[in-house]
Amino acid sequence: MKKNQTNWLVLAISVLLFGLAFVACTEEEPTVSSNSASFDEDNDGWDVCEGIPGVQCDCVDNNAAIHPGIADGCDDIGKGVDSDCDGKIDEDCDADNDGFTFAEGDCNDNEPAIHPYVAEICGNRIDDDCDKSVDEDCGAGNEDLDGDGYNDCVNNVITGSCDCNDHDATIRPYVTESCSDNVDNDCDGIVNEGCSTTSDADGDGYTACLNGNITGSCDCNDYSSSIRPYATESCSDNVDNDCDGIVNEGCSTTSDADGD
Repeated sequence: MKKNQTNWLVLAISVLLFGLAFVACTEEEPTVSSNSASFDEDNDGWDVCEGIPGVQCDCVDNNAAIHPGIADGCDDIGKGVDSDCDGKIDEDCDADNDGFTFAEGDCNDNEPAIHPYVAEICGNRIDDDCDKSVDEDCGAGNEDLDGDGYNDCVNNVITGSCDCNDHDATIRPYVTESCSDNVDNDCDGIVNEGCSTTSDADGDGYTACLNGNITGSCDCNDYSSSIRPYATESCSDNVDNDCDGIVNEGCSTTSDADGD
């Protein structure tokens, strides 16, 4: 090939390469979409999350107050929101100022009396110390199962100030005694006190004890025909079966019917 032809060929190739480079450099830059990891709509310095594991990102990209590294507190903007995008809500918040945040185990951050390590209050049916147990370590006499404001009687000993039936809120100290149910409604140890009439509701042949006075010849429980004067005393139910005013007489052992 002649020298001039070679020069023209080199020149043509150079022009072609220059043209291709020029076109590549002048092409329009691609627009960054809102789904790109480099998109920051709220200009808080953090890119929107794309679900990439281990990468901190902005979980709410239209609010500059929400991004990694910010305190997840109780302010009006951040309350109830995962402000620092760590997957937890209000972990730095101590709304009731009891010294414990949600992240530190406060199970009710609106009540300062409820937080970890506080003494459990027996009978309120609340997990006071946030250990996921209610009234733990509370024995008999420390519970109010029916929510009537009175704790149960310890070992069924009726004192007049404890609840003799902690499964019925209508039975409690100082309530009005009923003359129709033959029950110690006011937990004073006397059935139907103040009542002027007698009845034989259970049809066992014995009328109810007048004014709750057990004489040995009247029915001390007129709603159970198995409980009446001269019936055989049972040693397993802790009840005055024969209505003589004595419980479990003649029994060599005592019972714990309620398991407390």
